[in-house]
Amino acid sequence: WSTKSRFMLNAYLLLALIAGFNIRGYSKPLSQFDCKYHYLLGNCKATFLLESWIERKQNEAMLNLESSDKVQSQLNLWLNEHPEKMSRAYPLESNKAPENVLGSYFNKQKKKPNVVIIVSESLSSSFSGNHTPLGNLTPFTTSLMDKSLYWDNFYSNAQLSFGVMPNLLSSLPFVLTERGFVNTQLTYKSGERYPSHHSIIDILENNDYQTSYFYGGWGNYDHVGDFIKSSDIDLYVDEHDFETVQHGPNNPRPEEKLMWGYDDKILFQEGLHHIESFDVSKPHLSIFQTLSLHSPYNMCSKEYYTLAFIDRKLHDMGLRREDLGKIDPAALSSILFADDALKQFFEAYEKREDFENTIFIITGDHAINKLYLTDHPLERYRVPLIIYSPMLKSTATFSGSCSHADVLPSLAA
Repeated sequence: WSTKSRFMLNAYLLLALIAGFNIRGYSKPLSQFDCKYHYLLGNCKATFLLESWIERKQNEAMLNLESSDKVQSQLNLWLNEHPEKMSRAYPLESNKAPENVLGSYFNKQKKKPNVVIIVSESLSSSFSGNHTPLGNLTPFTTSLMDKSLYWDNFYSNAQLSFGVMPNLLSSLPFVLTERGFVNTQLTYKSGERYPSHHSIIDILENNDYQTSYFYGGWGNYDHVGDFIKSSDIDLYVDEHDFETVQHGPNNPRPEEKLMWGYDDKILFQEGLHHIESFDVSKPHLSIFQTLSLHSPYNMCSKEYYTLAFIDRKLHDMGLRREDLGKIDPAALSSILFADDALKQFFEAYEKREDFENTIFIITGDHAINKLYLTDHPLERYRVPLIIYSPMLKSTATFSGSCSHADVLPSLAA
């Protein structure tokens, strides 16, 4: 072999080795495709296999670090700091009633208040509120913060949507399996899928509330539907049950072109349609879980994707597109659309006679971590928590750190 041939061979092998370590260069993220089907077709299957193997080995390495001694030491620390906890066997149980920290902010009515919980897909403190890296992109949501009880250091306990409901509705820990509490694969003597637990759903049902859950997609993704139904909710509505959508050529975005389901405007419209039929003599708990800010960000009305429309909206906020760095334009459209959908919902709900006696709780299921607004690792968990109601005597902003797991005991108290 000549010196040149050996040099070329070695250079080729070196480049192949470098390319092998750069496996992420072989696959494009879901946000760059129109739907998950195209995403699966357009990427290298060998890369998926290698990525999943590496991720599994990393998880195994982390688990090996968690020795029983470390777990015991952490458990001892937890029990020492929380003497009200009942026992070592059940360290999360408590015999102390939750403190009523919110009651003094409300004017109580004779009739029990309605409770409306809105779990907004990917609503993040990194772009919503008055303390964002690049500017407030959700003017209506932020306007609610200024008229509410608002927590600006509030955190989701999970990075994905399936983790939020056990934390938020039941104050349950996130991890029982690698896919969260909702994916528990145990069967108990009672025949139930989950360990015995309470949620805001059954607590309010026991206090004569009508309860409902509305979701614009397939409701049993990651068994979230099973978890919601396990509380014997009165009305469960997902995409298969929608009554207000006009199918066919008059539908502005035919459902077969949508990856995840119906957008937020259609979701709120559907929920309000059902609420109209509720027994007005009873209060109601209504839970909305939205979708419009989910990748690949293709669930907005068409005008939201035009640059002229985006620039006009940003101009009204005192922002320019060039100031927003690397934000995916489709994600930006989805942020604007989701905020407008929430505004439209409140405009409709304010016309209801029971508006004055309703408590609204708005939060993100998790933060969005692909907008390149900040490198801080906690930003992928930081979400707003807004408690808005005409019943409020005064507003307040709280800076202490808390999470979705704190909502149920605070609300119940």
